[in-house]
Amino acid sequence: MTRKLTLFAAICATTVASAAPALAQTTGAYEPTSRIVRYDDLDLNNERGRERLNTRLRMAANSACGFWSAKSLSDRARAQECRKAAVERVQPKVADAVRKAAQRYARAD
Repeated sequence: MTRKLTLFAAICATTVASAAPALAQTTGAYEPTSRIVRYDDLDLNNERGRERLNTRLRMAANSACGFWSAKSLSDRARAQECRKAAVERVQPKVADAVRKAAQRYARAD
């Protein structure tokens, strides 16, 4: 079974609003974006697996929020706000995935 989380950066629309003109120049319009983060290769029953998932989520948020392409300090700050909000928004799904992994582990015993 494939396990994945969808990280939405759509919540960034308000935090990146002032960057929209710059984005519109390169893309034609600002569109909320999302990234798929797979975790079917991780063991969420241990700290290392959970840390790797969180790293993947942060990297996906960096990509979705335009962190690496931010040209100015204000754009970088908005991208950081977007990243933080996106990662916080997906945390309930992460907690659910960890809970389900624990249940699968308990049934296997």
